[in-house]
Order: sequence, then C-alpha cells, then structure tokens
Amino acid sequence: MDRADFKRVWLPLSGNFYRAAYHIIGSEQQTKDILQDLYVKLWNIRDSLENIESPLAYGTRIIRNMALDKVRGASYRMRRESAVAIDEISLSDTPFQESAEQGIIGKEMVMKLKQVLGQMPEPQRSVVEMRLFKDMDYAEIARRTGLSQINVRVMVSRGRKMIARMLVEYM
Repeated sequence: MDRADFKRVWLPLSGNFYRAAYHIIGSEQQTKDILQDLYVKLWNIRDSLENIESPLAYGTRIIRNMALDKVRGASYRMRRESAVAIDEISLSDTPFQESAEQGIIGKEMVMKLKQVLGQMPEPQRSVVEMRLFKDMDYAEIARRTGLSQINVRVMVSRGRKMIARMLVEYM
C-alpha cells in the first residue's frame, strides 16, 4: 500500500478511531497519543493492510486494545503505589506511643484503617492514599490518575467519610 492509498483509506477514519479510544480513556491528550500510535502501527504494517476487508473494524479493534492496555497499565501502577502506601502505614505514623495499652489501640486502629482502605474501590483508595498519606494536592493527584480535580475531591471526601464512620464505630 502506497502513501496515497494509505491516506485515502485510513485517514478519513480517524474520527471514528478517536471516539472509540476516547470512550475508553476519557482523556483528550492520551487519546490523541494513542491515535498517533495507531497510525504509526498501521503505517509499519501497511503492506499487509491491502487484504483488510473492513478498515474501520480492523482499526477500531487495534485502537480499542491499545486504549485498554493504557488503562490497565495505569490501573496496575495505581494498585502498586497503593500497596506500598498501605504497607508504609505503621505505628510510627500514629500518636499512640505513650503506653502499652495505647500501643495496642494504635495497632488495632492501623489494622482497621488498612481494612477500610482495602474495602474502597481501586481509584478511590489510591486517591485517598495520595491525598492523606503522601500529602499530594488535588491537581497532582488528578494529573497522575487522569481523573478530573472535581472527581478527586469527591473521592477524597467520600473516603474521609468512610474512615470517619470506621473511627466512630471503633470508638
């Protein structure tokens, strides 16, 4: 397939590919990056594209898989960071160091906190940990997770409420 055929067949489909990826990712910039990666990939295999009966279906399948890979990669990174943050919670982070009884209470509180964090759905848990334990601002959390700042604020607020309910029940 030469350059003219490639442009004639594949470039008019870019809007469809963009919408398919944006629906999965939700980020304009990441969608544009994936769309560009799709066209690079298609160009690299252009000799085998002549036998494709439905370029729209073929390209949509590829970009869908690329978008899902991107989302899964981000989810894996968030889970890994989340696990590290939970493991970093220790008695040294708690003010309960004055007596043996308070040390036991502190240890129970940390265990309960880990339990509550473990019950939160993944994006919320990561967002809450980044805000409360890593002291990140909302803009930084939004940038790292790909969520909007409003979503981040809502998740942190709901996470704090869950933790507060746990503390009230525990006390």
